[in-house]
Parts: sequence; C-alpha cells; structure tokens
Amino acid sequence: RQVGIRGGGRTCVGGSVTPAPEAVGYVDATLRDLAPSPGGTAVGTDDLAAAAAALAEVGARVLEALDARCARAALEARSESPWDRLRAILREAGSTPVGVVVGARNLWGDRQLAPDVIRRFVLCAVDSGVSRVRATDPLNDPDALEPIARACAEATAEFVPTLIVGPAPAADDARWIEEAVALASLPGARSLCLSDGAGHVSPSALARLVSAIREATGLPIEVQVQAPGGLAPLAATAAVLAGAASVQASAGPVALVAARPSAETLRAALAGGERPLDCQPTALDRAARVVGQMLPADRLRQAAAAVFG
Repeated sequence: RQVGIRGGGRTCVGGSVTPAPEAVGYVDATLRDLAPSPGGTAVGTDDLAAAAAALAEVGARVLEALDARCARAALEARSESPWDRLRAILREAGSTPVGVVVGARNLWGDRQLAPDVIRRFVLCAVDSGVSRVRATDPLNDPDALEPIARACAEATAEFVPTLIVGPAPAADDARWIEEAVALASLPGARSLCLSDGAGHVSPSALARLVSAIREATGLPIEVQVQAPGGLAPLAATAAVLAGAASVQASAGPVALVAARPSAETLRAALAGGERPLDCQPTALDRAARVVGQMLPADRLRQAAAAVFG
C-alpha cells in the first residue's frame, strides 16, 4: 500500500520523493477592469478600496491597481485623484503586493514626459506602497522603457517590461523573439509580460510564442490576454501549458465584461494537472460577489450577449 505524506513542498509516495506541482501565479487585474470608462464611471474610490480588501485574500501574487485608462476615468468622469485611489487600495490590500501599469513615454497621460518626471513618478508610487511597475510601449522599444527600468532599480521596485504582440508580423516571426530579448536585457527585468490585448494570436500560436520567448530570454513569462467570444481563457490555458509562469485574470463577472480570463475558469481548467492555479477558491468566490455588485447591469448584459449570444 502506498502512503502519501505532504510536507516541505514535496510528496513522498511509497518511499519515493517527487517535487510538488509548480503552481501558476495569479496576477489579478480586477481593479483595472472595474474602473475604466464607460462602465467604470459608476465605480468610485471607496468601491475600489472595498474590492481591494476582498481581493487581498484570494492569493494573487500581485494586484494590478491602476493603468492609464483607470487614471483617465478617475479624473475625467469622477474628478477623483488617481493617487487617492491608489493609496486607498494600498490601505486595504494588506500583505498582497500592489502594482501599477504605465506607458513608457507618457505614464498615465497623453503627452511625452521627460526622464526626470518619469523617475519622480516611479519614486512617488513606490513611496506610496507600490511594489511593482509594469511598463508598456506600443513599439516595444527598450530605449523608451529604460528610464522606468532605472527608476524602479533606484526605488527597489519590481520592474516588468511588456512585449505587446499584434496581428503582424505573424506569431512565428523571429522579430518577436528579438524584441523580447531586447526587453529582457533592460536593467532589473526579472520577468517579462507577453500581452495580446485583442485576441490577435490564436491559442496554439500563443503557446509556441511563450515557449520560444521563455527559452530565448531565460525569464519567467507572464501572460496578459484579452479576446472576444470566450477565447481568452483558452489562450491563457494554452500559454500556461506551454510554460508561462503566471497569468493575468479577473474575478467573476468582471472578467466577462473585460473579455479577460476569469480566475475561476482558469482554476477549473488547470485543476488536477501538473500546474494548478495558485489561489484561494473560497476567498475568490467571496471577492467575485463583492466586485460583481459594482458592475452596471447594462454593461454586464452587453458583455454576456457578446459571448453567449
């Protein structure tokens, strides 16, 4: 008879010791998906703080709190400061790390900014409590991302460059790998986010791209996928099976509205496999109920109709 004993990250079965399954990191994007216009105009600072308190228990490796869309919605639709929103989220997030997403040249705005302004922005964010900064550039230009990388190194914050993929060139084109290697060489980059924000890349092609970039850079790969028609969870699952270290997801109906994988769906898809999703199911269910009440009903109906017809 075989007896299984779990402890110390290993499983002992019948006298043999095997490593425990490597969990897939869960990067939560719920707060970013709640706040943008038009539907996000109904969500205020207090709502985001309540959502952060619920999400703090779900086991996410990081809560991505704000990006340019959220900052613009706060200012233009509700006359609220994005910094006030950020600090309210940080107060409620507990020990869960909180991150922000910024544009390489313009941070949360529309105008190109000088490197010293970018540096000051990053230092202020970290001083407020942010522990991770993920940076994007539509051209995947490492020179544009370098001021953010250096500011993160100075502030001892985690820096995550983002490779944005699109419909052209094809997913198997060597230029994607070259751009990924250039981004991975930026100061302080210890992981790389692969982003397909419109479902341009099929699940099988995304899996091949994840595997190739992982091999070429030697860095853990985070995957950010948004796609219409329910394609996002399929693509995210394929990326995980190809070796992605972490995946972005949102809780409950927020994922449906954002055309993003839901954490619940990913957990179910990966359960029983070699690499389960690292999350707390009971806390995730509670958080989904909290944030689901913040969505306008018409926004939820439109999203459901787009997916299910």
